[in-house]
Amino acid sequence: MKGKRRNAGFINAFLEAEGAAPRSTMTMTKNAFMMDATWEGIANDIVRGYRSLPVVRDNPQWWMIEIFDEFGAHLNNLHVC
Repeated sequence: MKGKRRNAGFINAFLEAEGAAPRSTMTMTKNAFMMDATWEGIANDIVRGYRSLPVVRDNPQWWMIEIFDEFGAHLNNLHVC
């Protein structure tokens, strides 16, 4: 989202309470686009969210793959996960 801070109440718990996936988050950027630093800040939360999903958590022997959209920030920082 564009801006410097979220609106009051738009916390991660709000997202989950409204049906978003576990560990969902909103991150503010100056132009509302995904930047390398933004991706580095949220990638680990995304992975933790996937790992906490019941079907994934209950089947640790399964592998999981995320297919990204080739957006530069998604591919530039593979070291974060």
